[in-house]
Formats: sequence, structure tokens, C-alpha cells
Amino acid sequence: MTEERLERAVSVLADIMSEHGQAHAHLFDQVKQQLDALRQRRENAEARNSKPSEKRFRKAS
Repeated sequence: MTEERLERAVSVLADIMSEHGQAHAHLFDQVKQQLDALRQRRENAEARNSKPSEKRFRKAS
């Protein structure tokens, strides 16, 4: 699932909850958690990729 689709789902569920109450709050929470987890994984991957690898800078003996 893409970040854009999860964002759209969060938005739609928020609209539904504002019109119909908290009956779908569990779905909203699940989708929001998936979106947060996806973003965290992406941030972690970007952080790993931006750090220089020690292996690249070791001198050959």
C-alpha cells in the first residue's frame, strides 16, 4: 500500500467519523498506525542510506 493511498484512507475515515460518530474509530486508528509505520520505515531507510558506511572508508591492509 502506498503512502498516498493510506493518506487518502485516513482522510476518508476522518470525514466518515465527523459525520457518523466514532463507530469507525478502530479502522481510523489501524490505518493511521499503518501510515505512521510506513513513514517511520521510510525515514529509517533514508537515514541508513545517508550515513557513510564504515566498510567504504576502511583502508585495505
